[in-house]
Amino acid sequence: MNYVVILIYFTCFNLVLLAQPITPIPRNNTIDNAQKIRLGKQLFFDQSLSKNNQISCASCHRHQYATADNRRNSPYSDNKTNPINTPTLYNSKYNFTQFYDGRASTLEEAITLMIEQNDTMQSNISDLAKKLNHTAYKKRFEAIYHDRVKPKYISNAIAAYIKTLNTPNAPFDKYLRGDDTALSASQKRGYFLFQSKGCIICHNGVNLGGNLFAKFGEIKPLLSDYLGRYNITKDPHDKYFYKVPTLRNISKTAPYMHDGRFYSLRDVVQFMLQYQLDAYGNRQDIDDIVDFLHALDGEVPHDVQ
Repeated sequence: MNYVVILIYFTCFNLVLLAQPITPIPRNNTIDNAQKIRLGKQLFFDQSLSKNNQISCASCHRHQYATADNRRNSPYSDNKTNPINTPTLYNSKYNFTQFYDGRASTLEEAITLMIEQNDTMQSNISDLAKKLNHTAYKKRFEAIYHDRVKPKYISNAIAAYIKTLNTPNAPFDKYLRGDDTALSASQKRGYFLFQSKGCIICHNGVNLGGNLFAKFGEIKPLLSDYLGRYNITKDPHDKYFYKVPTLRNISKTAPYMHDGRFYSLRDVVQFMLQYQLDAYGNRQDIDDIVDFLHALDGEVPHDVQ
């Protein structure tokens, strides 16, 4: 069953979910103004956007790790570390909201928040715009936006670059388009188990995630220092609810979970079956699901090869 368009009432979850169809990442990525993208890329890698001139977006979203971070906790300014594992930015334009707690509805908003966040770049984006107006950036912004550097243009340019970081043509995408030979026998079994065990309830849509919030430890209660959606809503029922992460390119984005507690995909699959789905998988089942997850690795964006 490649397309799931079904209203699911999952009694033990006490959730009613409308599962989105799993669809391939579009092969033709809509490209914004090329000058704007190049500007956004330069800003993405520019440490001068931070207060101490030592941290850029790329400091934590590291391209050699599929724009995630191989460290459990990325270093922040003032010798602090991020309590949340850095998620990938690949295909993030398909997420319905940004951050695990969903505090940003757009990439532009997320960028502004990260620039201004006390623990990360510690800048004031209005002050940053004034700073950039006294650099070579000024002429580039004027050429693109026909205006001086403004906060909204900074976030817009970086977002334009991030929106190009998509990974189409994974073996699973080819399979969804009708190429039955794109997946191995093990990967096909893994996809069947992915559906039958219930993983697809939360990991669906074009990004196999990123389109709903789910509780961490639905079957067996789990604690975390990070309260997730509750930090935004202050509703006690939202404690430990996090945006479901994408599974695309997951083989390249260890460590896993919102707090980076696992480095092995096998450990993640076993954990999720037990704590989220009340399901069991033998060694072969786990191997097949992990093999299927490897089929979600798409083409690396040409810009970062």
